This record gives sequence, structure tokens and C-alpha cells, in this order.
Amino acid sequence: MNDQASHTWFGWQSRGSYNSGLDGEMASRHGRAWSPGEDEQLDMAFRGGASVDELAQRHERGVRAIRARLERLGLTADGTRFETASLSDKPSAPNQSSPVTPLSTSIDELIAALLILKVQAPQGTSGRRAIASVSRAYDRLDFLLLDAVSPSALSNDGIDADDPLPDRMREALAGIVNACLSDIQDRYVAIRLLGLTGDGERVTLAQLGRELDRSRERIRQRRNRAFKKIEAALPRRVASAARLRSVLGDVSQKKDWVQPAQAARTVVTLVNDNFLAAKQLTLMVMLAAGASGKISHLRRVADEAALSASRDPELFGRWRLDRWADATGKAVLQGEFKVFDAIPKDMVVAKRSPSEGSRQYALSLQSHKLGRVVECESGMEFAVYTWLEKSPEVRWYQEQPIAIDYTIGDKKHIYYPDAMVWDREGRIVVLEVKPAFNMFRKRTLQKALAAVAYLQPRGIGYLMVDSRGRTLSDFAGYPYDSGKADIIESQMAEGALSFGKLRETMVDQSGKLDFLEFASIAINRNWSVTEAPVRISRLECDLSFRPVLSHFKNP
Repeated sequence: MNDQASHTWFGWQSRGSYNSGLDGEMASRHGRAWSPGEDEQLDMAFRGGASVDELAQRHERGVRAIRARLERLGLTADGTRFETASLSDKPSAPNQSSPVTPLSTSIDELIAALLILKVQAPQGTSGRRAIASVSRAYDRLDFLLLDAVSPSALSNDGIDADDPLPDRMREALAGIVNACLSDIQDRYVAIRLLGLTGDGERVTLAQLGRELDRSRERIRQRRNRAFKKIEAALPRRVASAARLRSVLGDVSQKKDWVQPAQAARTVVTLVNDNFLAAKQLTLMVMLAAGASGKISHLRRVADEAALSASRDPELFGRWRLDRWADATGKAVLQGEFKVFDAIPKDMVVAKRSPSEGSRQYALSLQSHKLGRVVECESGMEFAVYTWLEKSPEVRWYQEQPIAIDYTIGDKKHIYYPDAMVWDREGRIVVLEVKPAFNMFRKRTLQKALAAVAYLQPRGIGYLMVDSRGRTLSDFAGYPYDSGKADIIESQMAEGALSFGKLRETMVDQSGKLDFLEFASIAINRNWSVTEAPVRISRLECDLSFRPVLSHFKNP
């Protein structure tokens, strides 16, 4: 069952009673902070059928305090009470002939929530809480169904267990966002800002504001609210956290994912090296792994770890193209470079500012070449700009220099390459730094084709490289077994292949999956490689990698 809109679980019951006198009598813990353990006890007791008055007595707090806390935990709204039957062994259904199990109880809870939504929907009165109750019932049922199959099945929430680890981890994190947020726009804002869709394409608050017809400030408020809700709800989203832990276990069984340094390094390497996203993703990994303590402390150590990982030279190393001549030699340009005596006016300033965050933690580079501070969106960008800053052949560079339109299906998008470089000989090259596992994806190809079509008539080169300085042309030059490629393509006749099926075929043929060979086949044979779940098929006839290979020449 899909965790796309899953939360916790509860059904519906009548309005709870009040006893205002308890506010004065049983408030000995009034004003004290709620601990995670106390929240859990409150949650379980309330779902077990305890009334608000009983909860007030148990927790030594006022009725209003109990109702406020239940509201915060998503269990009450405007005096309307949501409850579930107890998950004890006592039968709660009228039919005593069949044994009551957590699974059967969970099914009853889901049916009850759906019936309420069914009644409210025609009347136009169904609100977020009613929808959330269905989502939470789904989450509980989902967890029990998966657990009934096998513990390892917890990794299969719309995530192909054979997908590459970066895709699986991104999907697991997106599942947590969906599980913790019931508001659709909050989900959209969080997932886009965390880079959990597509190939991890970065987006700013201003861009999201234009997409949703909201102000930048309103998007910022939604982001902050969404992140806080995720932090509060994630420890209770058992199924979603278990799925992420399953993926983390495949990354390494030895790492302690509660430790911020280890969580941050994995996030930056496999998911997103944009610091502003990495710090929130690091915190999510820690919470899913069972980190405890004050959220303010966990947030602070996650921020510090993400900042350190985003700048870690061991992760990105020094830039691998030692000379600018190496870069221009690998740039895609069918023809000769145009010599520019001045910087083109449309490339003088940044077309997009990095997503704002804590300025004291921003990845900033003091550029003597430009005479200003360069704000970096990611650790890779930081490494690139540092290399450009030190290269004597580079006269000037500009981050986020242009905005290029491209289309996927009928939807228009905007692509912002990382940098533009003007060298001592007057040549201009536009740079895009992309992780190796994303360089030959279909979406990446569509953006690269749009960039080449825009830049080539102007005599400007385009260079897409990974953190080791490898380009698509380098991958395409790696030798591969054409017989192996033919076998895989014959399997594509029946439809797109999963990454697991492709890997199985390659292992059967040669005993292992060689990533470089897979990349070379995909590029040379024009395969379409999609985002998670990863599917491999042939590219449409109007798409090809050839125009974005530097060694390709027009006939």
C-alpha cells in the first residue's frame, strides 16, 4: 500500500466531555514541557478510549492543556474527537466469532474513517482533519500488512528494492515528508525545497512562489511550518521511518545513523549537497534512526554536520580539471568558440539567488577575482568556484548566469546552469556540475539539449561534469559489450525495464554490474533512464545523447 499520504491512525467517535473544574484541581504539571514519552502515553491512552477528563487526571494537567496537546498531535479539532479502538486483545467488533487482531482492528479503523469522509464529501464539509484521518489509518494498515509479510518488506513503499541507493534514499525521504504532512501545498513546498523530486533539481522560494501564486514570504512560512511538523511527527511515523532505516542499512550496516556527522555525509553524497536542504535531511535521518533529545539541540548539531559535510574536501576533493584548457577541450560546441571582448549583457548577473537560510552557516566564498562574496548552493559548487578562483586562465565567472526554457511533455520548466566562465582568450563556457549517477538521466539530457541549442549559435561551449571532472563523453568512451546491450534491448521489447532487471542481466552476463559500462551503454545506445523508480527503455526518436557529446561531429 502506498505511503504517499500516510500518517498515524485513528477513527472517529463522539464529542468528548468537559470538566472545567479539573483545570484547577489537576494542573500540578501545568506549564511543564511535554516529553516524547508523555506524548506517546497520551497518544496511546487517547486512542485506547480514555476520555479527556481521564487523561487530565493521569497527566496531572488541565483539561484545556490536554485538548491543546491532542490538537497539536493531530487527534482533535474544534471540539470534535477522534479515537480508535484499543489495540489490546479484547474484541471490539460485534462479531465475536472471529479473533480480533491488530490487523483486523486497523482495517475497521480505516473503514470507519472512509465512511465519515464519504458522508462529509457530498455535503462539502470534509476538511483537512477528516482527510488526514483516512491517511493515518492507511499508514497503520500499511505498516501491519508489510510487517505480516516480512520485516524486510518495510523497504517496499513504492520504492523498487533494486533501484540505485540514491534513488531509494530519495524516495524513502519523500515518503517521510508525505507521511508527516497532510496539507498538499506543504508537501509540495517541502519536497521541492529538499530536492526529492526528479534529479534533485534545486528550487528557490521565489520560484515556488511563482508556481503556487504565493509571495516568497508565504512560501518561507510554509517551509518553516512544514519542517517543524516533520520534526514533530516523524518519531511517530513508524512505517515510514522503518523504510528509511532499511535503505540506510543497505548503505552501511556499521554506521550509527543517529550520529549527525555520519548522517550528513551520506545525505550530501547520495541525496543533496545543497546545504540548506542537507541540514533538514540530516535531521530527518537522525530522527528516523531513533535520535532523542531536545529538538533544538538535534537541529543545531544537524546544521553543523551538514555545513561541515558540504565543505568536506574528502567528499568533493579539489576540482579535477587541473587546467582550463582541459575544460574547454571537453566542452560541447560544434564549431569554433567565439571570441568575446566583453561579457554578454544577459550573463552579467545571477538569474537566481540561492535559497536563503541561516546566513552564519551559508556556503560563502570570498572572491578576489569578482571583488565580492559568492553564495554557493552546494558543496560541489563551492569546489568549482574555488577552482575557478585559483585558475590563472579564468578571467571572470558568474554563478547562475542564465535561465533556459525547456519542455517536458506539455509543461515548461526553467533550467539554471551553475556557472559561466570567461577565459583569458575570450572564450565562454557554461558549466553544469552533476553527480555521476544523474548525468545520463533523461531529464538531465533534456536540460542539456536545451542548453546546447541556446548556447551553440552564440559560439559558447557547454560543459557538464561530475565532481571528478568526468563528462558524458568520458562515460561514452568507456568500452562495453555490445552483445550484452543487445540482450537488454531485446527485453525492452516487452516494456521498460526496472533497474533490478537490468542489473540481473548484466550480472548474469559478466558476473557483476559495472557502473561505467552501464553508463556507456545508456549513452551510446540512447537509453532513457528515469528517476525513481528507475526505469530503462529507449529514448523517444526526437531525443539523443549525440548532440551533447563533445566528440560528436555533424555529418
